[in-house]
Amino acid sequence: MQTFRLCLLAALGIAGSAACPAECAAQSVLANPGFEQGAPALTGWNFPASPVYAATLDSVNAHQGRWAARVTGQPGGDANDFGNLYQTVGAAPFRGKRVRYRAW
Repeated sequence: MQTFRLCLLAALGIAGSAACPAECAAQSVLANPGFEQGAPALTGWNFPASPVYAATLDSVNAHQGRWAARVTGQPGGDANDFGNLYQTVGAAPFRGKRVRYRAW
């Protein structure tokens, strides 16, 4: 079983407004980037339901701040299975800017 602790910008998807469905067009900034809001829920983050991975907040092994997201493989999962934690935001605020993705 392998564990990944994610902090700050974990698997952030930036989509252009033409490719973005109406529900994500309204979100122009990343919600809860440090996982500090809404604890113990992963407020603002999406995690597809999966029998082989689980996503939770971790207050014991946080890199910065009080919380980190933890994506954990579950027993019985295949070595090629994966899980992700993501948000989709419009690209307009980021056009012409440098974007950095970081995970711990």
